[in-house]
Amino acid sequence: MARNSSIRYSLQSRCEQKGCYRFLNNKKVTEQSLITELINRCRNISDDRDLIVIQDTSSFNLNNHYHRLKKGTGLGTIEDNFNLGFFLHASLVIDAFSDTVLGCGDAQLWHRVYDDPKRASKTRKMPIEQKKVTNGSRHVRTYN
Repeated sequence: MARNSSIRYSLQSRCEQKGCYRFLNNKKVTEQSLITELINRCRNISDDRDLIVIQDTSSFNLNNHYHRLKKGTGLGTIEDNFNLGFFLHASLVIDAFSDTVLGCGDAQLWHRVYDDPKRASKTRKMPIEQKKVTNGSRHVRTYN
């Protein structure tokens, strides 16, 4: 197991770690089902509350793990169209009065398809109106 594995350090025993890996490797467990459950749990405890929703997009660079990754893992390129990884746009939901973190109101994962090695330098010079949005644009989900 990798020394910097978050599963390894998050769980107490080897037995718990093994159970977690088995769960995540189960074909019935999908990325979308995990995200849906995360959002639904947050929605269920957010009723009748004033909320603060903080959104941000982060990129995860997995270049150091290139030789360990299996083909078809859903990874692509990130900012520079060269490094391997994915993007996450998440919405953190906080109770406005108690400052309690309630969960994640939305999560979108995506990556860029490697297509043009000079794309990064081309898009830097391009006017914003001409830039192509590759992840689509969706508004934050509401809980009404």
